[in-house]
Amino acid sequence: VVVLLGLTPTLASARCLKFEPVSVLLKGVFVSKSLPGPPGYLSIAKGDFAERVLFLQLDEPICVKGNHESTFNSRTQTGVKELQLVVPLGQSMVLVDKRVRVTGTLFSGLMNGHRTKVLMTVKGMSEDLTKQ
Repeated sequence: VVVLLGLTPTLASARCLKFEPVSVLLKGVFVSKSLPGPPGYLSIAKGDFAERVLFLQLDEPICVKGNHESTFNSRTQTGVKELQLVVPLGQSMVLVDKRVRVTGTLFSGLMNGHRTKVLMTVKGMSEDLTKQ
């Protein structure tokens, strides 16, 4: 993990990343899926609303170290291959199905609408033009 001064994101590597407020940089494919939403989060065919959910499918699995001082982010998560993304309103969908670089903060999934064990609040996203 490389940590630079200021608000520079931590780069993902073999070591565990940290939950918020630490900013991280991850790479992967930006994916949009239609999944069952409220009220039951179980089945669109049985009456749940369809909900568009955004994900980052990571190039490599990550680990996120739990913070024992946090009520919500206390559990370490290993082998994380996909993150649900919480994007700012108006985020362009032009990058869907493309390789991207995403900066933001990580937090634990706790509610029905949280589809992965770890989510990311997105601060920035750009197409990743580097070779895999």
